[in-house]
Order: sequence, then structure tokens, then C-alpha cells
Amino acid sequence: MKTRHAFRAALFILAAATLALAAPATRAHANSVTYDYTGYELTTGSGPFLGDIITATVTFASVPTGSTPTTVTTATAWSISAGTTTIASGTSGVYVDELSFTFTSGAITEWELEVYNSASPYTTLTTAYYGYGSGGDSAQDSHGYNSTSTSYPYTPGNWTLQGSGGDSATPEPCSLLLVGSSLGLAGLNVLRRKFRAA
Repeated sequence: MKTRHAFRAALFILAAATLALAAPATRAHANSVTYDYTGYELTTGSGPFLGDIITATVTFASVPTGSTPTTVTTATAWSISAGTTTIASGTSGVYVDELSFTFTSGAITEWELEVYNSASPYTTLTTAYYGYGSGGDSAQDSHGYNSTSTSYPYTPGNWTLQGSGGDSATPEPCSLLLVGSSLGLAGLNVLRRKFRAA
């Protein structure tokens, strides 16, 4: 009887090990995921933003992490700057013309963020990349307009996931292998001891 119980316990541990090894190693971002953007110098036009760089920060409640491109059109918070000028969500007189982000495997691959404020000087800040070398960054107010190079193909700036944004993952395959191997060895050890005792 004891041997039978020990055998069942060992089988249970081995089954747990098998499930651990078979579990998919998928990645999923936790809530409140924030990305930072850094563009290139605004080199064209005659406005006051000549030589400035468009930067942005966007926070999402969650983002898709699958390999199929998926578009998100809402954000919990955002800000975009050109030099010392910043337009941010939650500010009176600030409006969004376009907000669209396409994610592929958790990375922003295409986007358009265009916002403006109604205060003087009226200012519009834009960063966009539509794929296939099309897009650009720009800044405009009542004194003029500046943008990145309009040459084709356009090389977009970079979005990076903030280190504190909660990039969480289920165990990677190597971690699963270690867990599964440990459970499997534990099961075999239990079986060996019980059979010897019998």
C-alpha cells in the first residue's frame, strides 16, 4: 500500500514537471506601460523650433504583445515636446488630433500622435511613422513651421519601454526547463527511496 501511494505521489510530481515544460513562454506587459520617444533634429522650415528634437512619453493601460500588428487608439496619459515647449494630457486647452499606435510583439512599429494647444502661441506638435519610409516629426506655432527632413525614405525616431513600466514575463524556456527538471528529479528521488524502503 505504501509503495502504491509513493508511486502515485511520484507520478503527480512528474505530471507537474511535464506541465511546467509544456507551458508557453509568452510575454505580457503589466498595466500602466510607458514608452518614451526620441526623434531627430527639426532641420527644415523657418519657425522657432529649428534645431529642436521632438520627444514624447505615452502611457497605456495595457498593450498587445502578439506577433500580429494591433492598433491601439487610447492612452491613459501622454506628453510631447519640442525643445522647451511641452503639450501634455490633462492640461486645459489641449486637444488631440490623432492618437494611433500599432504594436507588433510589444514594440511600437507605426504611430501618429498629433496634439495642439489653444493658448497663445497656438502650437501643434506631431510625430508620425506610417511604415514604408513614410512619416516625420514637426512643430508649428503662429511664428512658423519646422520638421524633420522630408527626404524619402524617412528614418523614424525610436520608442523605448521605460524600465519601471512593468515589463513582466512568464518564465522563459530556460527557466521552465530548470523548474521542470527539478520537479522531475524530485519525483524520481521519491520513487527510488520508497521502493528501497519497501
